[in-house]
Order: sequence, then C-alpha cells, then structure tokens
Amino acid sequence: MGVGSLLYKLTRKSELKAFVLIVVGLALCSISILYGWRYIAIGYGGIDASAYKIIFNKIDPESLYSILELRVEKGYGTLMWVVKSLGLPIHAFNFIFSFILTSIIFYVVILLPTTLFSLISVLLFSILYIDSFNISRMIIAIFILFVAAQKLKRLKYFQSFALSLLAASFQMVGGWGIVFILYTWAKGKIGNNFKFFLFYLISVVSAFLIVNVFKFILVFIGYGYYVVDEVSFSLLNYIFCAYLYFIYYFFISRDDTYHISTSSNIVFQLLPTMAFSLPLYMAVPIAYRFNYIYMLFFFFVIAEVLKWSTKKLKERKYAIFFIGFLPPLIYSFLKLYAYFERDVYSAQIWLLDRSLFFW
Repeated sequence: MGVGSLLYKLTRKSELKAFVLIVVGLALCSISILYGWRYIAIGYGGIDASAYKIIFNKIDPESLYSILELRVEKGYGTLMWVVKSLGLPIHAFNFIFSFILTSIIFYVVILLPTTLFSLISVLLFSILYIDSFNISRMIIAIFILFVAAQKLKRLKYFQSFALSLLAASFQMVGGWGIVFILYTWAKGKIGNNFKFFLFYLISVVSAFLIVNVFKFILVFIGYGYYVVDEVSFSLLNYIFCAYLYFIYYFFISRDDTYHISTSSNIVFQLLPTMAFSLPLYMAVPIAYRFNYIYMLFFFFVIAEVLKWSTKKLKERKYAIFFIGFLPPLIYSFLKLYAYFERDVYSAQIWLLDRSLFFW
C-alpha cells in the first residue's frame, strides 16, 4: 500500500496514475478483507477487538438511541450502528473501518517528500496500522487529526476544526486539534517571534497549573479510570520532539538552498504544542496516548530530515550531516524494535475467520 502510494505520487502521466490508483484500491480492499475477517476471540485478533465485538453485538439496529448507550465515542458508535442496521456482521464493520483508515494513510503517504527515505516513514505508518487491531479508535483519530493539521498550512481554520471534531468523534484525543488551531492562530496574530515565545512559555506554565481541570474533564467524559491508572513514564518522545524542532528551526528553515514541503513545514511548526500535553502526562501517565499524535508527526517528518541531511553530506558538511541523520535513524530503529519486542502482541495471534468463506 505504501509503495503504491509513492508510485502514485511519482507517476506523472494521468493514464498511469489511474492504473496505479486502481492497483492501490485493490490492495486496500485486499488488506481490509484480511483485517476485517480476522478471527476475533480471547487471545486472537487484538486485545480490545473482543470488547468491540461485544459492543457491536449489543447494538439495537432498530433504535438510534442505542448509540447513546454505547461506551465508545459517538462517531465510532454511529458507524457501528449504520453497519449493524444494514444487517452486516462485525467483520463487515471491520472491513469498512480498515478501508477508511488505509485510504487516509494513502493520502498521508502521498504528502511525504519525494525521497527513498519516505519508505522508512511508510514502514513506521504500518506499525500504527497493525496497532489498530487493538486501539482502533485511537489510530483512526490521529490520522484524521493529521489531515486536520494539514489544513492549517493554508489557514483553513473551519475545515481543520470540522476534521478535529470528526477525529474526536472516534476518540477523544482528536479534540487536541483545537490546540493546533489556537496555536497557529495566536502565532499569526502576535507575529513578533519574541512576544510569541513569551506567550508560549506562559501558556505552557499555565498548562501545569490547570492540570486538575484536565483530570476533571477526563472524569466528566467517562475516562476517570485514566486518572487512577498507573503506567511507566517516559520522556523519550518529548526529547525527540525537541530535537526535531531544533533541527527545523535552526537549520532546515534557514537553509535557503533547501526546499521543504509545505506538508512537512506545518508539522514542524506544530511540534512545540507537544509541551502542552506534558503536564497531563506527568500527572496521569496513561495520557501517553496523546503521544500517538506526535509519533505520527515524527514518522512523517523523519523522511524530510533524512533527505535534508543527505544534502548536507553532498555539501561535505559532515558534522551537520551526522546531527541530522543519526538521531532519526536511531529513533526509528528503537520504535521498530520496541514494537516487535512488545507492542506487536497487542494484535495477538492472527487467524482468518472461517465466515470469510461461508458468509
């Protein structure tokens, strides 16, 4: 799928684009069939998949009110209800869900810079897709949120807001798009870099002061168990975020000989907003889920940083090359290693459901 997306981007003739698009469409359908008709039971098909199956089976297709009784966000619940009301099984729902998700991923891949390093980004995107076996609402929400962020490169605030609401209707983290919008608006309104930096610091400090408000909101919207749950605390993603913005602000954005894509540029500009999630993460470590938003950002701009770094190598600026090239590679390796050592088990044992052949 990822390679097909890159081929679609590189193809210039409209006839070939149409052919590649058909091939990609067939690939998306094939992947979604495997995703949708996977066997779902305790120990199979994803840790949360069994819970979603139970929720789906409890839906009353004759009553819209049943959506309100679901313990999932209403966008996700509505999609479930529509599929159930059509008389389709849970496997058809998972197929439709996967097709929507992979289509969004296809769009995101097209936005990647034209470089072989984009294959690393595609590989990292793929582990997020496999994660959707388990945290399906989270993964689709962050990809929709990524599209919302892209709308800000042309200051399309309303479209970004609408997409953020759509993302939030699948998982509450989608509401973080409001932070992106306010940050971008304030930056454009203030203009002066020093004044905006002071405003930014004050805002981050304020976020630490109102962390209890965040906790109250979590309890109010039904996520109170996050407040008392405890998981390990890690600053790796925050450190890598600071590194990426450092490279962008002091090197890439000031390199007149390098043309950065507008898609990567807006992602770089939004990286400082990660600091606003730090207070909640420190107080409620389970809020690590906000990190998924920025992990997707990291995965996207890694290709841009590596592409820029190789340009420095050609210019024989070896110190800058190593500063820009090694950390993204190390981060990518660590993420892939951690995934195959630990996170891959979130998908658990995968089998095809026999209903695919006897539906």
